[in-house]
Amino acid sequence: MSYDFFVYGSEALSHDDVATRMSNIRGLSFDPAESGPSDAQTWGFLIHRGTQQNYSFTVEGPYPDTGEDIDERQASVVIHGIKYRYDISVEGGGPAAEIPHAWAFAKKLARAVSGVAIDAQTDRTWPEPKTPPLTAYEEYYKHLSPGESIKHVTAQWYFIQDEDPVTLGQKYLDVCREHLPQALPGNYQLSMGRRSLERPDDDASFLEALQSNKMPWLQATGSAFVQNLGFSKLVDDVDSSALHVGAISLSLSAYASKHEGTVRRLRPFFLALSERLGAFFASAEITRSHVTTEKVKQTEEASNQWTRGMWRGLPAHPVWWSYFGPLYSELVRPHLTGNVEEADGRCFTATATNPSTAMKSWPYSQGRPPVGCPMTSPHPMIFAYPSSR
Repeated sequence: MSYDFFVYGSEALSHDDVATRMSNIRGLSFDPAESGPSDAQTWGFLIHRGTQQNYSFTVEGPYPDTGEDIDERQASVVIHGIKYRYDISVEGGGPAAEIPHAWAFAKKLARAVSGVAIDAQTDRTWPEPKTPPLTAYEEYYKHLSPGESIKHVTAQWYFIQDEDPVTLGQKYLDVCREHLPQALPGNYQLSMGRRSLERPDDDASFLEALQSNKMPWLQATGSAFVQNLGFSKLVDDVDSSALHVGAISLSLSAYASKHEGTVRRLRPFFLALSERLGAFFASAEITRSHVTTEKVKQTEEASNQWTRGMWRGLPAHPVWWSYFGPLYSELVRPHLTGNVEEADGRCFTATATNPSTAMKSWPYSQGRPPVGCPMTSPHPMIFAYPSSR
């Protein structure tokens, strides 16, 4: 049996080119009578080595080949794509001592054709395949195992929209730079396509997309532990829709919520954005997901109190943080329990200091929402006093 090597590359070397390269390798030689073109495209060489001119190995090629039979990781090292294959063999009668010399030549040939050399017996590869970079999923969840249950934090802000989208968008960007740069939009989805910001600080591109977006919701992503950003379809003509409710949301990665540093950064961002947008209600909520070998399957959905510009009422279940602006604070304050922070007609309460222990209790007294605060229908107060902020 022969010992075989294959070289896959993007270039087709001629007979004369290979002959020249062979002549320049010390110790190797060939007999022109035994080596030559097989046809218009291919050629073959019987290579001899040493002073005794003993047979060493055979080289043939180039054969059209796209490399479909080799591993993707092996093919990934080819610079310009696989188009040709070269066969290098130590025939059955050749001594095993010639195998390293054939492999050395296979590597030289692979370099010449911008390709890869493969040992057919062991799948040894030169150059060694590079480990592919982790996907975004693998990078984020590489420390987790399939079957684990993990938590996310979803923050949402609701406000009466009486400003144009560019002004609201700029407020969001400004608060991000002050408190949580990871929440700056890194890319966003406009209509059915996705385009990336040219620079992390390219506000104009994002604001233009926010202004011109025709979809009900503009999806975006941040960086690091900020995964998903969402901006409602902010109306262009605020005078014609004075009672239009706008919404902004973001999600934090599953494990970032466990870090105290994340919470310290999120809290001032959450409160500052609530005040800057004039939010009448904002929340931070814990949801769980299940880790599989391929992706994270979300098993719990965060509450959504917004439907195409209409307010649906307060959440019907406990949330970690609750912020009430002037439109709501006076109504709900008598019913809030625990540690309530108040300032300038606004109030903030939390069910827990740590997200891992959140969702244990209602922020309202007697285990139920406040009287007069319907959970599934708009509260008239929200629309009766839009200018009270």
